[in-house]
Formats: sequence, structure tokens, C-alpha cells
Amino acid sequence: MKFEFKNNTWVKKDAHVVEEMDEEAQMDEADAQGNEEEMQEDQEPPTAPSSSSRVNKDNFQLMFGRSDSLATSMENLTTSLDNFSSMVTQRFSTYDENFASLAQSMEEINERLRNHGI
Repeated sequence: MKFEFKNNTWVKKDAHVVEEMDEEAQMDEADAQGNEEEMQEDQEPPTAPSSSSRVNKDNFQLMFGRSDSLATSMENLTTSLDNFSSMVTQRFSTYDENFASLAQSMEEINERLRNHGI
């Protein structure tokens, strides 16, 4: 289904448009027909058909749903990154402890070797 943007609303492309008018617009239309004057630029155009309003509402709901889904995905990604970062930090902390222990052991070995004259 294809849509096009007309009069600040999305409408189904090549669809027959039936205009809805409120009472004031109908009176204005009757005056315009009676006087046979063209619509001036500063006058508001007739209201959009109700099907356009429904399409706009559906599009809004669709985009809102996608935005909500995107926000949930971003939250899940952030949580995953936090977990990964925590795991990496913990792993490096373990490596640091092991290297510190190894350095201490090597220092003790060197001290013993010096004490034995080697």
C-alpha cells in the first residue's frame, strides 16, 4: 500500500478523497460558491479525510512501537556491555593478582640465590 503526503497528512495514493467539513467550513463553502470567489492564500484548506487521520494514527502507533522496541534493545545492549565490562575488569584484576604473586615469588627466588652466593 503506497501513501503520499498531502495537506500535512498522509493519504493512500490514488485513493478517492472525500472531504469532511465542519459546519463553519460548509457555510464558508456556500459563501464562496455564492460569491464565486477563489480561495485566498491565507484561508485554511478543507479538513483532511478521516482515513488520513487513521493512517496518521496508525503510523504514529507503529513508530512509537518501534521506538519503544529500540529503547528496549538499547537497554539490553547497555546491560550486556556493563556485564562484559565487569567480566573484563574482573579478569584483569585476577591477572594483576597472579602477576603480583609471580613477581613476589621471583623476588623471593632472587633473594635466596643472592643469599647462597649464586
